[in-house]
Amino acid sequence: MNKFHHTHYFNMIEVALAMAVIAFGMISIMALFPVGLTASRNAVAENYSADAADQFMSYIQGRANADRANFDALFGSSGFLSDGPPDVAANMDTWSNAFLEHLRTGSPTQMARGLDIFECSSYGPVLPAGKQVFFITQGADNAAGLDFSAALVVWKSAVSTKVLVNGSPLEESDNTFSHYAGLNVEISWPLERPYAEREKRYYYLEIKRPE
Repeated sequence: MNKFHHTHYFNMIEVALAMAVIAFGMISIMALFPVGLTASRNAVAENYSADAADQFMSYIQGRANADRANFDALFGSSGFLSDGPPDVAANMDTWSNAFLEHLRTGSPTQMARGLDIFECSSYGPVLPAGKQVFFITQGADNAAGLDFSAALVVWKSAVSTKVLVNGSPLEESDNTFSHYAGLNVEISWPLERPYAEREKRYYYLEIKRPE
């Protein structure tokens, strides 16, 4: 008995449906690429931010711990840092643009050897209380190829301590910074964005005055 084998071909409707399913899947996958790239870029920026804050705060702590004179020069009543966050919002965009332009055409001066932290005073007016705004970069030596760019704002704050008065604990704020000082750092990135729209992170460190 002869057996006949019939070959079934896909018709145009089936082909069209298969192509539509494949196209939908590819579009869905491609749509995830920007999300993944953004998440990766944000993670890198978070790491750079934390590293920069750690470097800067360690640098300030090292100077403050050297001796009392250094501590007072940083945190004293007429010291380097202001008491409370400086008002930088009005000028930050101007300073940032001036720094990026200088980075494209010149060689900014670093604040400390080994730190990619630059003084703001070269690119805008110095704050009344001192030089408290710095710029941070990671990557290429020019603004076109930076992996990370940010502004760092620093200020001091009083540290509250508990003391015993007649056997009862009393919270006391060291407003004269005679024993302790709080070092505050705000990092905002990227510099290309307006200050109000940047990502911002805050860091804090308590530093003891040398005996």
